[in-house]
Amino acid sequence: MVGVSVNNKGISLLEVVMAVGLLFIVVSALVQLGITTLRTSDAARVRIVAQQLANEGLELARVQRDADPNAFFALDTSNPNYWWSSAAFTSGNMGLTPTSCDPSNLTTITSNCVVTGSINDQTVNFYRVFSIVDVVSGDPNNKEVTVHVFWNEEGNTSPSNLSTSTRLTRWRN
Repeated sequence: MVGVSVNNKGISLLEVVMAVGLLFIVVSALVQLGITTLRTSDAARVRIVAQQLANEGLELARVQRDADPNAFFALDTSNPNYWWSSAAFTSGNMGLTPTSCDPSNLTTITSNCVVTGSINDQTVNFYRVFSIVDVVSGDPNNKEVTVHVFWNEEGNTSPSNLSTSTRLTRWRN
């Protein structure tokens, strides 16, 4: 090889630009992955709290049934929507109180249906509504209790929600 000079002493500018560009793409993808993971994690935490509130609602209905079965099974199912008033229950009155909050019409969900939760030092307003209906029309000794929980998630225009239900019977006189 006479007269040909080969220079292997350094990296060309084109190789540096390509390496920086590739590094930028990889770092951008990792950052996006991290952001998506955090959002998913936060949404899961909120959903867990909502599920806990729904389960707590079913337990409150059981407590109400057991504390005063006559009052519980005499609930008016023509307007089946109720909210829980701890103050009323602790003073010896019915904790389930009729409400205008209607889970089938989200515009009726008002502040008297709010249950506040704290997630990662951030306050989230959950709306909890109890729907109580007779399992069989004319048989007031079997009620179906459905607890609806609504909340607003960041970036969603309509509230997220979940429901859970159980049947409660008059198991003692």
